[in-house]
Amino acid sequence: EVRLMENPKLPPASLRLSGAFEYDNRSAGFDLRDVTLLFPDFRDDPVMISSFHWSPGSLRAKAEGGVLDLRGVLAQTQVWQDASKDPKAPVSPPWRMDLSAALRKIIVQEAEVGPVKIPRLLFGPEEIQLEPSVVQVQGGSINASVLGAGTGKPVQAQVVINKFPLGAILGNAIHDARGPIGGWADLQLTARSQGPSLEDLRRSLAGQGSFRLYQAHLENLPSLAQALQKTGALLGSSYIAASQINDLGSEFQVQGERITIPDLQVVGNALSANLQGWLNWFTQVLDFKLQFALTKEAMQSSGQLQGAMTQLIGRSSDYYTKIPGDARITGTLSDPNVQMDIGKMLAEAGINLLLNAPSGILQGADGATGGATAPVTAPIQSALKLFGF
Repeated sequence: EVRLMENPKLPPASLRLSGAFEYDNRSAGFDLRDVTLLFPDFRDDPVMISSFHWSPGSLRAKAEGGVLDLRGVLAQTQVWQDASKDPKAPVSPPWRMDLSAALRKIIVQEAEVGPVKIPRLLFGPEEIQLEPSVVQVQGGSINASVLGAGTGKPVQAQVVINKFPLGAILGNAIHDARGPIGGWADLQLTARSQGPSLEDLRRSLAGQGSFRLYQAHLENLPSLAQALQKTGALLGSSYIAASQINDLGSEFQVQGERITIPDLQVVGNALSANLQGWLNWFTQVLDFKLQFALTKEAMQSSGQLQGAMTQLIGRSSDYYTKIPGDARITGTLSDPNVQMDIGKMLAEAGINLLLNAPSGILQGADGATGGATAPVTAPIQSALKLFGF
């Protein structure tokens, strides 16, 4: 039993291990052979690792059997997972992986995954191949395959995700989240490329699909939480600042580096938004046109613009009241630039009251006009991680 973290509430990394191991000083390689892993809560479900090799830039493993309980290991290595990368550190060699797994269950903090059937996964700078695999988790499933004939040969990929717990995907990867993410993810993707290398994908990747993240607390994602807080400050509304984003989804097409998203719909308890545009999965450059709407509660909670908001409410009986005009979001995922024609928006709405508002009201905390549209950019990045971009 090992404890590396000071927090006594975190589960310890506890297991029994038997087998043979070898360490090579010259290659810094570590090998295990015929190893049995036994976790305290699952003493009757051992995991057998027939082979395991790790060296800088290389991982090979074959595991089968019972229950792989990773809760303690992940909890006690959290400090290493959270550590920022040293920019002066030597560049690590590109990873090459060769993995096989046939396990009854894998347990992490937010989910139990299993059965897991991955006949073989090959991954490297010039190769990616996944034999048809199935992972089931809490009523959901992932079916995936990436088939090709090797370096420089065409690749076909199919991925179908049904009601997969979003928290199981993101929960252990985002340690500064405000709270549990929860929710579910659906995804369908069919794609092809002239080869498996990064250059092949950038040049010839083509495909289409759809995705949806739903019944989630996406506002707990750090970037989205920050964006909502800035929007609440802009509109003088603590209700908007503390609101939820629960659902987003769209169809999409992929051609080379560009992902075209014709109608990304974002829904929360205070706002909704529709985005049309594209982003580059390699450079993360984006260009989207945005229209958004607020609920009556959100509009009435706006202290700074309450008079104008009241006039908009009077024009609509819908649950969400559309804010006239639109915005354009350019830049990158990490640094979006939001542009809005405030004059055109006011002309469409016929709300002259806003023209007499103090000039600072229509300016975000960072000095960017139209900062109210910033929240819709953060969910895009969370959704794209599902694809591995």
